[in-house]
Amino acid sequence: MTSPTSTLRPLGIGELMDRSVRVWRAHLWPLTRAMLPYALVGHVLLQVLVSGLLEPQLAALSPDGSGGDPLVLLGTLASMAGGFCLYGLVTWMGYVAVSRSGLPMVLGSDAAGLPGELPRGFPLARAAGLYAIVLAVLALVMALSFLPVVGLAFGAAMLNVSGSFATLALTVAIVGVSMLLMLGAMLWVMLRFLFAPQVLAAEQLGLWRTVRRTGSLISGRIGPGWMGLVGLRATILVTVMGAVLSSVQLLASMPMIGLQLAFREAGSGRLSSETVPWALRLPAEVVQILSQSATGPLFVLFCVVFYVDMRVRREGLDLELELARTKAAA
Repeated sequence: MTSPTSTLRPLGIGELMDRSVRVWRAHLWPLTRAMLPYALVGHVLLQVLVSGLLEPQLAALSPDGSGGDPLVLLGTLASMAGGFCLYGLVTWMGYVAVSRSGLPMVLGSDAAGLPGELPRGFPLARAAGLYAIVLAVLALVMALSFLPVVGLAFGAAMLNVSGSFATLALTVAIVGVSMLLMLGAMLWVMLRFLFAPQVLAAEQLGLWRTVRRTGSLISGRIGPGWMGLVGLRATILVTVMGAVLSSVQLLASMPMIGLQLAFREAGSGRLSSETVPWALRLPAEVVQILSQSATGPLFVLFCVVFYVDMRVRREGLDLELELARTKAAA
């Protein structure tokens, strides 16, 4: 393996993405193998949620359906919320697993050379606990983001806004503010816990110290100017990488979408995978799972490279690694 000091140094924005892609291409099969079990379980769980809960409820709400019982709808929404939380947990565990596999690849050295050493065994309890904290913070931030919207609606009611144009303008304003605040809240939580899987994989810390550690790594600045702000730097990088991976996932979903269009029920505009014959559906499902298993690690590997870059810039990780190698050689 190459020496850490030959590869570890402060990287620019383009270099962070370039190194992520190069390491991903060089270790595609090991990374795919690490992600495959989680992608498979997550895909099956997602299909159960959509086919077993969402599609029957949509059929009941259709003009040909029974109209939909509000209590049944509420129960369906609650079940789907719990199901998607479970799906998120499976994906989260996959990110931690890929981070554990990707750290030695990025470091270019034995994993034991990392200061503090990699935690032994999968950090299942800490990963689950941190995921619960992330969900709680997300729920709280989302709830707080709706307070200005509630205030705007209450103010409109107090002012007795009426008229078609005024009502339309107010509705657009409320919806627009609501969407912006919701996106801002989700982005903040994503950035705040961006390095959480990497900290879980690389550092032996307690749950609360892990939460504080993820916040300290993503805060502050690393240089002059706007690009020196870590939050802005992370926002740009996450947006670019997310757009690339979303495009790849959309392409991988095209076979299934095409089959759903070809086999949809006559007179129905609703797409359903249940109408697709299994002989055609199964290969399309396999393509989606393999695509997620192969391309999903790219984003995780990018986060690993970004995490290592932050430690190089702020803690001299490259110097610590070289010192450890020198002591081992002596």
